[in-house]
Amino acid sequence: MLIHVKTGSDEMMVENTGDSKTTEATSNRPSERKSLWEGSSQFRHWRFSKRTLVEQRTQMNESAVNAIKITFETDEPGSSEGIQFLNAQEEHYLVTHYVSKITQLCQHFRFNEEVEATAMTYLKRFYLKNTVMDWHPMN
Repeated sequence: MLIHVKTGSDEMMVENTGDSKTTEATSNRPSERKSLWEGSSQFRHWRFSKRTLVEQRTQMNESAVNAIKITFETDEPGSSEGIQFLNAQEEHYLVTHYVSKITQLCQHFRFNEEVEATAMTYLKRFYLKNTVMDWHPMN
């Protein structure tokens, strides 16, 4: 049985099943609107927690190392045993180093802050989906 309850400016429909423990309420108030930022694809697709970033970098690194090992082993079995590959943290240090180079380059050519910020963002995003072992930042 639905009961219409109005208290001040709030209206609610309450479902009463006869048992006082299982009464549910739903509000007729319009849901709060998301900000323009929260509704953007930028917010949905490019906002990560630190833990998620580490996991994503680690996953990309592991898949790159495996692909490189397979390539070496296909050409010459046992050839990948002596190679020391970069880990995810070392890759992140390299990307961070090249992000700082963007700042230096933009200052040298007197680009505005928007150009610098865009370049930094694109570089960081690129290396969330790619690895420096496949695409070196200097290239």
